[in-house]
Amino acid sequence: MKKFSLALLALATALAITTAAKADTFSFALDSTNGVLTGQLTGTLSSPGVFAITSGSVNVQEASGCCSGMYDLVPNPTSPLPSLNNTPPPGYFLYDDLLTPGAPAGGILDINGLLFFTGPNGKSINIWGNGIGLPDSWVIADAADGGGYRIGGDGTFTITPEPGSLFLLGTGLLGLGFLVRRQLPA
Repeated sequence: MKKFSLALLALATALAITTAAKADTFSFALDSTNGVLTGQLTGTLSSPGVFAITSGSVNVQEASGCCSGMYDLVPNPTSPLPSLNNTPPPGYFLYDDLLTPGAPAGGILDINGLLFFTGPNGKSINIWGNGIGLPDSWVIADAADGGGYRIGGDGTFTITPEPGSLFLLGTGLLGLGFLVRRQLPA
């Protein structure tokens, strides 16, 4: 009975720790017709299967080279509701910074998508999904020309979840519990 109690305690501890881990990190790539976008996103679980992205960056390797570089995420102050951006060009992109990792291609991002901004050179980039089975899209706008379209493309947005450290701790504790259980006399 003592062995069973210790194993049950270890399992309960592991489960309690892993359910408390709500922040996750995702690597992503969008291969498109006019370039490749890669980056990292960090978010918190806002509803089952949906993450509100709170930070991140994207590296744009655009074919013509005019807009290549690093862009930082603009956190949505009203997430999970969409809001108009306050970065130059104001009001050009609608975004909600939501990510649905388990969705099929075309549904990982919704129609509002993610917004990134470069700062000094005033370029904004919006990445969004067009719906399941359809290509994802991205567009860069420049404050210098009042929000005019610079470059964009359609492609496939893919993500790779990074293992959460608390999840690893929880599974480690579970394994430790099983080791202790095996060492105890019957």
